[in-house]
Amino acid sequence: MLNTNKDNIVEIDRYNRDKVANFLEKFIHQEIDNFELDDVIFGIDSNDKLLKWAIRQIWTFYDDFSEHKASLSKEGYNYLYRLMLLLKSDCTIKEYTKKRYIDLSIYPFNSKKEIFKIRKKIKNFKKLPYNHAKYDVEIEPTFFDYYHRFIYIAFFPIAIFFELLNIFFSLFKKNRIKIRCTKWEKYIMIIFLNL
Repeated sequence: MLNTNKDNIVEIDRYNRDKVANFLEKFIHQEIDNFELDDVIFGIDSNDKLLKWAIRQIWTFYDDFSEHKASLSKEGYNYLYRLMLLLKSDCTIKEYTKKRYIDLSIYPFNSKKEIFKIRKKIKNFKKLPYNHAKYDVEIEPTFFDYYHRFIYIAFFPIAIFFELLNIFFSLFKKNRIKIRCTKWEKYIMIIFLNL
């Protein structure tokens, strides 16, 4: 299906959008693990800008190195459901160049009214309530977690040493400021600077 504007044509890849939305829903409800979701979403080749953007957003919600089920905060759970709503719709993505206020409780939508409008158009879209007991699972640390901790602990003292060295040498530098003023103003400045 193509949405045409005067200047550009926006491609909507319905098949792959539905595929990603279905696997995302399975991941949210812990029916599949992160590796199964990863295989699906990164096996997709599409020109749909919204689909590519949604895949990048989904990727931030799981770990690439260890197998696990979804472990989501309530905000993350709601955000993934909004992404799923976008994927099931015929919406397109619009990139903003101006900085503007973003309400994270409704992002990537602009208003709650917009969410309800799109939700009415999609039949059989049901969001289940968030279950704290289901998602309060800690992910076991991987090799890379320990590696990053080691690097931080090993090099933190070195960074502090160089910062202290910089502060020490800056004490001996004389910061000179050239000020153009009359003779009387110079005398007043000298008196105030020597106090």
